[in-house]
Amino acid sequence: MVWQIAPDSLDALVPHLLLQPLVENAIRHGIAPRSAPGTVRIAATLRDARLYLSVRDDGVGRSGPTTTDSGVGLANTRDRLPQLYGAAHSLTVGAVSPHGLRVDIAFPFREVAHG
Repeated sequence: MVWQIAPDSLDALVPHLLLQPLVENAIRHGIAPRSAPGTVRIAATLRDARLYLSVRDDGVGRSGPTTTDSGVGLANTRDRLPQLYGAAHSLTVGAVSPHGLRVDIAFPFREVAHG
């Protein structure tokens, strides 16, 4: 597992259990079927008052189209984001070259209150 977390995004509020099903999917469906070890990368960056999260694996990829309707983890994430952020979010799923899958999420940055 590789974490690429930008320092200015460390205090970002991320919805509870948002990344867990995506990481589990990357391991179970991407890395586990490989005959060699693989890597899951989790990234967070802050740009223009939006938090960008990415879960990427270098696993076997997907045999079919990369839609957000596939799988419970993606479906649950897709359903939760509009409840939390309305139209102010995005979720995309795509292939990684030469192999693997990437899920990218963006939503308004909200910071942990210190005090």
